[in-house]
Amino acid sequence: MTIQWHYTTLEGLGLLSVSGFLGADSVSRFGGAVGWVQARGAGPVILDLALLRGWSAAGQEAVTEAARRLAAAGRPLELAAIPADGLVVPGECIRR
Repeated sequence: MTIQWHYTTLEGLGLLSVSGFLGADSVSRFGGAVGWVQARGAGPVILDLALLRGWSAAGQEAVTEAARRLAAAGRPLELAAIPADGLVVPGECIRR
């Protein structure tokens, strides 16, 4: 399963919405989306993960890397929502 993304520019900022599951197999696609966003527009980027069904440790790291990458380009990244499963830490990282 991969992700779907949509980018919208609003007054002075960008909104990147991501849906699906952000796992190791979709990190490259997410990185491409971030590159596309970085090359277009200016100002802060809001990352909306409300429609994301979940994310793996690799996916969470990809979001962290996106924040670093955009910050280096002068475009801070803010999270508007976490994945729909409500987990801030991916499930496979939780000890049971």
